[in-house]
Amino acid sequence: MKMKSLVCSCALLAGLSGAAQAHEDVDNSGKFTVLFGGGKYFTDSSRDLDDGSVGELGLGYIIDKHWAVEAIYSDISGMDNDNTGADVDGSMFRIDGLYHFDQRGHWTPYLAAGLGELSFDTKGGSDDDELALNFGGGVKYALSKELTARADVRAVYGEEDSDTDVLATIGFNYIFGASAAAPAPQEPAPAPRDSDGDGVIDENDKCPGTAASLAVDSDGCPRMSVESVSIDLEVLFDTNRSIVKPAFMPEVQRVADFMNTYPKATAVIEGHTDNRGEADYNMDLSQRRADAVVAVLADEMDVDRDRLTAKGYGETQPRATNDTADGRQQNRRVTAVISASVEKLIRK
Repeated sequence: MKMKSLVCSCALLAGLSGAAQAHEDVDNSGKFTVLFGGGKYFTDSSRDLDDGSVGELGLGYIIDKHWAVEAIYSDISGMDNDNTGADVDGSMFRIDGLYHFDQRGHWTPYLAAGLGELSFDTKGGSDDDELALNFGGGVKYALSKELTARADVRAVYGEEDSDTDVLATIGFNYIFGASAAAPAPQEPAPAPRDSDGDGVIDENDKCPGTAASLAVDSDGCPRMSVESVSIDLEVLFDTNRSIVKPAFMPEVQRVADFMNTYPKATAVIEGHTDNRGEADYNMDLSQRRADAVVAVLADEMDVDRDRLTAKGYGETQPRATNDTADGRQQNRRVTAVISASVEKLIRK
């Protein structure tokens, strides 16, 4: 019966010790412990004694994370002699060595063995003392870094009568100056992704897919530079005429291509004359010349008329002398300077 209790108890402890996940061991090497607890003492049938109740108090020393020693005093009470009915009190003092397996979660299983003195005191009768060898094991459960609960089962072999008793206890260990458990290693945080390689991580990138060769702003969008581009227009006219001659059509077409390339560009087409004739007439003639160029740009070359303004200046802005034929030819003109702002991608 006692051996069956021992086997069942050991099986229960083994099951408990395997119930948790693997965990980093806490190293309390060099620390002292105090033990207090209680349980049941199951006597061998040959002793003719009832089973007793146990109270325990002990002091321990942790050698390293696996090995420890304990000095424990056990008080055994409540045993009656089956033959005489006399009360029997018992006690045991023992020195044990404990081997702890690697900690698993909060659980630490261990094996134990030791040697001590076992005594039985029969009231009104004799005292029996004998050398006792104990062996068994148990499991500890860490409640905090200092306090540990434990369950323990031992076989106690009495050398004098070759009796084998069973001691089953639960109790607590308090570790003086206990070490805290080492924090579990943290998985390194994944490196932030920059899918398009522009230097801005994906979660902040408002323009995904930007080429890595382009300079970008803090939102991951391409940086732009604004540049100014321009083109000059010059068309010369015959005396007292406002018809655009075929020789100047390529010049007008060049300006039309520019304006169609830069759809935000606008132009003021300026008409001029030489100083021959009345000033009012020349003002009207210069206006007709500017209008003629606008008409070619809009009607023949598909430039939006709303982007074109014609203005005549008459003879008021000569650029050459009117005293020579060549000078007067230079003054019979339509001109324009057309500019546009262009946004260009900035490259690294």
